[in-house]
Amino acid sequence: MRNEVIDFDDLYVDHFIYKGEINMSAYHRHPYYELIYILDGRRQIFFPNGECVLSKENLVLIPPNSLHRTKSYSLSSQERIVVYFKKEFIEKHLCKEIRDITDTLNTPVVLSNDEMKKILPFFNNLITIFREPDNDLKEESLRMSFLSVFVEFIKILKEKPSYSNVISVKDSVYYDIIKYIDKNFQEKITLDELSERFGVSKYQLSKKLNLILGVSWVTYINTLRVAKAQNMLIESQSNVLSIAFSLGFGSITHFERVFKSITSYSPTQYINLVNNLNAINPEEGSK
Repeated sequence: MRNEVIDFDDLYVDHFIYKGEINMSAYHRHPYYELIYILDGRRQIFFPNGECVLSKENLVLIPPNSLHRTKSYSLSSQERIVVYFKKEFIEKHLCKEIRDITDTLNTPVVLSNDEMKKILPFFNNLITIFREPDNDLKEESLRMSFLSVFVEFIKILKEKPSYSNVISVKDSVYYDIIKYIDKNFQEKITLDELSERFGVSKYQLSKKLNLILGVSWVTYINTLRVAKAQNMLIESQSNVLSIAFSLGFGSITHFERVFKSITSYSPTQYINLVNNLNAINPEEGSK
């Protein structure tokens, strides 16, 4: 596998070349936009409302906080460019009309083949700049090139009747259940409750959720709860016990065991770790 990275404050470009399977076993989300462009091979991407397969010269834009995971579609060689950028990047460099359209994007968007023909020259220019040797102007050139890509992307979206994507939806009831879990993970959720609420047998529900999520549905809920707990431990004044109960854990012992299994730290160790890091770099801690 070969991996090249260029990292700016508000723009991150990653170039992957590999052969064989590289899969994400579980769903994840992040607070920035992700644009995946396939240079060679195919890659399958799963979302709570469906899935798509990207092949050569296809791309998808994934908005912030959109749940997704990806997997290799075959064992053949694959190459892709992934661009991560923050909302601040758009606000800083582009006009209000484009910022307003960007703010409406709350679902992944996949361009059709005809739409890709319009954006391809702009993306090829970005790739050419990315592959140039490092020089004093490379960072700014890459940033300006990506802005051209994104402006063209927005122009294409304006011509669409809606910002819907071309993702094929499968087993929609199970994606509805995942969305329900995402919204209510702090409450007590049982397989019996989900089965009754959505009219699906417990056996089929557990089997299908585990297949779609890539992990057991219980592990998925616990991962959401621990991610929330990490924020609460640092940002709120609540103690560990109250945080555990507010996130649906029945006991402090259960909460601590789950927290450590996911983060490798106890809640107290995690707080101390973050505090020590902030003491070393106080500017990061204040952001």
